[in-house]
Amino acid sequence: RRGVAATIAALAICAGIGVDAGVGMSASSPAHALEDWTWSAPETLSNSEFPWGGAPDVPLVIDSQARMTAVWISLVNDFYVLASSSSLNGVDWTDPVRATPANKSAIGPVIAGDNSGRVTALWLDQSGANPVIRSNTFDGESWLPAVQVTPNEGRYDKLALVADSTGLLTAVWENQGGCSIDASTSADGQTWTPPMPITTDSGRCPWAPQIVVDESDRLTAIWNADDGEVTEFIVVEASTSTTSGSWGPVEVLSTVGEDARQATLVTTSDGLAVAAWTSEQGTGPRIKSRSSQSGATWSPLESHGGASDSYPSIAAGPSGTVLLSWMAGDDGSGGLLVSSSHDGASWTSPARISPEGDYAFGDRARLSEDSCGQFIALWWTGADQTGSFFIQSSTSVNGVDWTSPVNPDSAADLAARPVLVEDADGRVTAVWVAVYGQNALMQSSTLTKPACAASPGGGSLADTGADDSVVGTSLAVSAGLLVAGGLALALMRRRNTGGQ
Repeated sequence: RRGVAATIAALAICAGIGVDAGVGMSASSPAHALEDWTWSAPETLSNSEFPWGGAPDVPLVIDSQARMTAVWISLVNDFYVLASSSSLNGVDWTDPVRATPANKSAIGPVIAGDNSGRVTALWLDQSGANPVIRSNTFDGESWLPAVQVTPNEGRYDKLALVADSTGLLTAVWENQGGCSIDASTSADGQTWTPPMPITTDSGRCPWAPQIVVDESDRLTAIWNADDGEVTEFIVVEASTSTTSGSWGPVEVLSTVGEDARQATLVTTSDGLAVAAWTSEQGTGPRIKSRSSQSGATWSPLESHGGASDSYPSIAAGPSGTVLLSWMAGDDGSGGLLVSSSHDGASWTSPARISPEGDYAFGDRARLSEDSCGQFIALWWTGADQTGSFFIQSSTSVNGVDWTSPVNPDSAADLAARPVLVEDADGRVTAVWVAVYGQNALMQSSTLTKPACAASPGGGSLADTGADDSVVGTSLAVSAGLLVAGGLALALMRRRNTGGQ
């Protein structure tokens, strides 16, 4: 077998890389001391399970008791198997267990957890001529046997899954055979309602759905669709649901003819949904966003960044702050930029947070905010064109001024595809794929932050009073890429989702 590091490096180089431009630096002290924000020594989740495909789309969840569950795909006897591990502190993890049957090939898994500690995984079974959608549920002690969600094989792809405050699960997926986005619900992850289409358009065939839920249990979903024009460019569409099994009218969010890709979606706890995407054929700034409060009509289009930016990422914190990041420049030479908003309409000036000389590979930054209005960003990057890449993190007390990045896993030969979750006390846990020689492992670390006095509703960008002079930094991000063997999974996909 080809060396793991060589495989990853080759994939990275094939994806295309860009070298970062210069960076400005303040002579003043940062808004807070880096040594106060420390990562623990990395812990290994998978000792013998080779993480083919690295992390799935939703590889890490946390419940109200701060129990975390991480999942990844392993290749076992020519079958792709979903493996998992759980932890109450991000340091001590259970031994890996296989969540899916040994004779089924599980690809494209997503997971969702509820406040009782139950975790449900939804995945595509590629064992037959066409996929079947199945689910497994972890009941707090063990994974229950897999159940079938779709009645028959079909041309299914790209799954998404959420759990509301009552534990009700809603799954959506792409049904290429029916040219629709289908949905199903389950109260326990074991019994599912018959699939029903959210939207059907035989001429435009929607795909790549995403779904979020707010504290009122309102669901918002977006997906891609052909724009219906001769050029067949992509548009982003959306719909909301306040009653299980019933969805509202479909609204086109992006501009027809501008080829909207890399769409992403988030909602705040009070129901502000924000969608962002890259407008590849438009003029002016390429990063676009729109918002909807409590299911109302979506706001006018907002533009961000420059004419060659891409890869937006979006997150929401307990204060209601929405964080939007993206790659500036075709080759990432403009760095990783972050902007924030409380209403989806007024946005702060972008802050550049990644270091001089770094470039990154096709993945979005991961962002989080705690109840005190303190922020963290996590991404993977490289310092030269040899394919040697690693993880970077940066923190901020106001979402505007960011510290010089640090590497949570400096001992690894390579590290990539990080994700993170944050508990109610502000403890951050990150999981990523790390390479040591010929071994690829799932690893984790926790970030310890200084104590803070949370104000009601959390902090905000306006009231932190932080020193606005801090090290400025930059990053480069390039086109889509999967880690060590993920390419094999991608080739199995039935359709290029384009917008993901």
